Amino acid sequence: MKIFSSSEFYETAYGDPTMSPVGPSIYPRITIEIDVKRNGWRLLLSTFIGFGLAIALAGIVLTSSAFRHTGDVIDIGAQLAIGTGALFSTIGSGYILQSGLPPSTDFSLADAFQLTAFTVTFLTMLMIFVVHVLRRRRMRQAAIMTARVLFVLYLVAVMLIVYRVWVAVGA
Repeated sequence: MKIFSSSEFYETAYGDPTMSPVGPSIYPRITIEIDVKRNGWRLLLSTFIGFGLAIALAGIVLTSSAFRHTGDVIDIGAQLAIGTGALFSTIGSGYILQSGLPPSTDFSLADAFQLTAFTVTFLTMLMIFVVHVLRRRRMRQAAIMTARVLFVLYLVAVMLIVYRVWVAVGA
């Protein structure tokens, strides 16, 4: 804990008729700083496990379509099922998270997790649709390139959320 004293300047007379109406007035100020730290890894993991699951499920689908040797391993039905699982995980986790947090106008870590999960889930569903259409039209190379571009966007989103968590936990 740290305690500081200082003088603070205000451009007001605070109702003092002997001073100029625009100040400046000098008043003492005491500032107390208290460093609070907690080991929040367990809370972090339990709060955001649903979002992590959604991001991982989206990654499975995006990875399977981004590479030529795995592109045909998971068919569209399974991809849609996994993508839908990611979507439900994201929505369910969002409801749980929002019920436990106070309203805020700031962009918090919780918002970053939610946005990342929704973004990668959307990328997954978009990739499933576009790649399926391209494969049906026998445009295999275009399907692989589309899947790779969306996979790179997925990696960028994951790196951003990892960075945001890294900053939040102060590592």
